Amino acid sequence: MEETFWQTITDFGDSAVTLPLIVVVALLLAGKGEGRAAARLLLPAGLCGAATGGLKLLLGSCGGALTGVAQISPSGHVAMSGTVYGTLALLLAAPLSRPERWLSALATLTLVGLIAVSRVLLLAHSVPEVIAGLALACPSVALYAAMIRYTPPPRLDMRWLLAGGIATLLITHGTNWRIETYLRSLAQHLRDTLPGCW
Repeated sequence: MEETFWQTITDFGDSAVTLPLIVVVALLLAGKGEGRAAARLLLPAGLCGAATGGLKLLLGSCGGALTGVAQISPSGHVAMSGTVYGTLALLLAAPLSRPERWLSALATLTLVGLIAVSRVLLLAHSVPEVIAGLALACPSVALYAAMIRYTPPPRLDMRWLLAGGIATLLITHGTNWRIETYLRSLAQHLRDTLPGCW
């Protein structure tokens, strides 16, 4: 029962959930004439995804030679959930009062924190790998916060974005993409073929 609970939580961090979520919200923004807001929303997620994938390949293939510790893999669930839920919280909080913004931030931090804990409890990642995922998410969210600091919030009813996001979560939750498996296979291939990697 407890494992089922933590699996349910961890599924909120899967790329099969976070990537469609951020894309759907960006499409809703673009569809309402807010193309720049959509681009600003997608940029941090794209950069975080690229950095996470690149580090997984680098550390998974030559991590032993570089760090002295084999099989290092920053948590993609934590990196992407932190980035996606963090940027969406900032977007949706724009029209809210200060207490509502604090509540939104607390809810987001709680969700991402639970996802991070779930990765360790399900033995999917070690604590340092989860911390590495958080270290990738934090600058991504900070980048988004910097980009929107001096821009007015999108001119549309935020309830539509919230409804679209919730609908996407309900549709995609429980779906798992095997990105991690492919990256591990590729890292293994690189480890076997690159000299000095172990």
